[in-house]
Amino acid sequence: AVMPGKGRIVVFGASGNVGLPCIKALSASLAKEASPAFDVHAVSRNPPVLEEKLGGGLPGVEIVQGDILDGASLSKVLAGADRFFFCLPSHLPGSEMRAHSNAVADAAVACGVRHCVRLSSLNMGAQGALGEAHEAGEAYMKEKGLTVTSVRPTSFSTNFGFMRADVLERSHFSLLSKGAVNWVATEDIAAVSARALLDASLDGRTLDVTGPPDSTLTPEGMQKLLSEKMGRDIVYQPSPSPPPAD
Repeated sequence: AVMPGKGRIVVFGASGNVGLPCIKALSASLAKEASPAFDVHAVSRNPPVLEEKLGGGLPGVEIVQGDILDGASLSKVLAGADRFFFCLPSHLPGSEMRAHSNAVADAAVACGVRHCVRLSSLNMGAQGALGEAHEAGEAYMKEKGLTVTSVRPTSFSTNFGFMRADVLERSHFSLLSKGAVNWVATEDIAAVSARALLDASLDGRTLDVTGPPDSTLTPEGMQKLLSEKMGRDIVYQPSPSPPPAD
């Protein structure tokens, strides 16, 4: 049954690599509707900064103060929401990811929110502690009765930015993976996430998001590509393997 009145979508991490293009995609989609089904609340630790990034604002999007890592702000942000986009900063250790994810799940259920579009990761099983934290967080949400649509991208193309200084200043780069890596644009991840937030037929699905075949690169392939783009030799140096856990 369609609820009377407008629904609300809450987007956490609205200033981030995926959150920012996600709120832009939501705004563009909803603007095409004569009477949009949802309004969007974009959650930001620093609303004036996000407003500036957006050049003053976006139609149908209200910027609200909040922080996914601040448990006290969660119920205020999630009150009145129907669906929300969940992503955590990637620098968090697994145990903290799990704790914050569970806090969001608890707050969502307490606020009567039904549905979560969760930014996760492809091949979670092969990612050690990080993958386990994603899996546990997702399982806990489902246990609590949330419907979870899991958006699982390959490697973010924006991660190339982490190599920038090494490439520019030292003409080398290193990677944790020695195998081929598929890279996907954050705009594509955001487009899939926005669609999942708006389209109930995707509820509960797992959506794998990959870049095109030619964005799958071995370290040697990346070395060739970066060397071509830079007009000089850029050398791949394997990252030292982390010591085995006791």
